[in-house]
Order: sequence, then C-alpha cells, then structure tokens
Amino acid sequence: MKLTTVYGEEMDVNTYLISSENTAIIIDPGVCNDGIKAFINENKSKAFYILLTHNHFDHILGADQTRTLCGGKIYISQQDFCGLIDAEINLSLRFCLPFTPFEADETFDDGDELILGDVKVKVMITPGHSKGSACFIIGDWMFTGDTLFRLSVGRTDFLNGDRNEQIDSLKRLCKIQADYDIFAGHGPASRLSFEKQNNPYIKEILI
Repeated sequence: MKLTTVYGEEMDVNTYLISSENTAIIIDPGVCNDGIKAFINENKSKAFYILLTHNHFDHILGADQTRTLCGGKIYISQQDFCGLIDAEINLSLRFCLPFTPFEADETFDDGDELILGDVKVKVMITPGHSKGSACFIIGDWMFTGDTLFRLSVGRTDFLNGDRNEQIDSLKRLCKIQADYDIFAGHGPASRLSFEKQNNPYIKEILI
C-alpha cells in the first residue's frame, strides 16, 4: 500500500490518501483540494472510500464534494453521524463557516473491522474530543484524528467534548501491545511507543 499526506492549508488538517491494488481510501478531506483531485484521477479505476475520524468541520467540509468526484462512500462513527447535518455540532456555526448538510453512506462502531476492497480497517472509538472520535488501524499505521497528536492530544472544551472520556480513550491506546506509526489530524507523524513514553498528557494520566 502507498500512503500520501495532503496538507489542507485552508483548514490546517492532514488528509491521508491510501492506495492499494484495487482500493483508494481518503481520510478526513477537510477540503477537496488539488492534491485530492489528483489522487482521484490517478486511481479512477479503483473503488473509493472516504473515512472520517470525527465530525468537526475541518475534517469533513470537503467530504461531500470528494464523494461526488470519486463516486465513493462516506463512513463515520454512529456517534458522530449527527454532526454531518448539524452546524452547531460540527462547529462550523461557531466559526461562522458556510456548511451544507450531507449524510454518510455507512456508519461504524467500536471494534468493527471494515473490509474496504483489499484493505482491512480496524476501528477504535476513542471519545473525548468528540463523542464518536475514531482511530483507524490499517496494517502498521494508526490514524488518530484529533484523539492523539505528536506530544499532545485533542481539545475537550468544544461541544460534546469530555475530558474524562478522553482519559479513558488514552488509557485504551496505552494498553495496545503492538506498535504503530501514528498519523494525526494535525501536525507531524509519530510512533505509538514514542507517545507512551514522551507525551506529557499520557504521562500525566499514567502517574
């Protein structure tokens, strides 16, 4: 599989593009920019899937246009589905951004394994930043959205954020025995083992 990161300057978000032999996956298209459009064109013979780690505007605003261009399906957690049709929940109203409601094609829940063409995606629901924040494990990669960043974590002071739920989610991630490359919704990549040892927010809850 090939992984490419597209940085959405307008939304300050990382969008991840994954291609395999017959599958193309787009994670968190905050905007449908030239990088995404080029990826769609390069992989137009493949089946497309759009995965959303959570429902905040900077991760979803380009999803509907991306779906239209690639003909793929949008997936989001059951808990965060409502944010695709509610501007208050997805925070676009708070930041005075235009938003057109849309719906996902499929939802998932904690522990699900999505079979997307020839790619398997393991789902962990990690609430805290939002009610249905999700992490996706694909091979040796973990896509953490705004749950876990390099040396930081997502905010919990937005609508539907919860610090106690975030602590429980981080503890779950710390219990994972395997190691993964971490690709977050914002900022640089990291490694799960590195975050366990060095992330100050994780070290705080493990004391």
